[in-house]
Amino acid sequence: MSKLKIQRLKEEYDLEGLDDELKHQYVTENKALRDLAAYVNIEIARQFFQDKPFSPDHVYRVFNEPDEFSKRTETELRKRLSEEGIDIEELRKDWVEHMTVRSYLNRVLNIDTSRQRQSRTHDEVLTDIRGVLNREESIIAEILETVDDFDGEKWDIHTDLRLINDETGESIRIEEYFRELDAS
Repeated sequence: MSKLKIQRLKEEYDLEGLDDELKHQYVTENKALRDLAAYVNIEIARQFFQDKPFSPDHVYRVFNEPDEFSKRTETELRKRLSEEGIDIEELRKDWVEHMTVRSYLNRVLNIDTSRQRQSRTHDEVLTDIRGVLNREESIIAEILETVDDFDGEKWDIHTDLRLINDETGESIRIEEYFRELDAS
């Protein structure tokens, strides 16, 4: 049987204690699979940047939480990494998604991840939605970079998610909708 991606990465990056930490965070702290994926990715970055002047957490956040950082920040970081001879895309290929973590928890650590999710707070839902929108913005940015005369350093990409009432046509930003729910 072939190794799962996280098994290979544990060996490649010498991630001792990863299994215990994943078990603790998932079972004891009730962390979400996306949080566990971020943890694994930052640990991989920590090993990757060993002896290099880059913060693993910062690099991970710049490339995975673009709502917190401008496209310009990402471009500048990418340039600094390149100047140090670091190919960020090689590192990003090793980063894992939450479904990879789920498979690893189920198949290797024998942890049941099928539990029903409890009701989530508005902030938790908004955080997940922002993550999806950030990934969309990154994809759009990559597509736009293929246009010869597009100046990616001049523009930031922003998506705005709105809810539209089918009956009335009323439109509201999702953040405003949740604020109104919280206020009532």
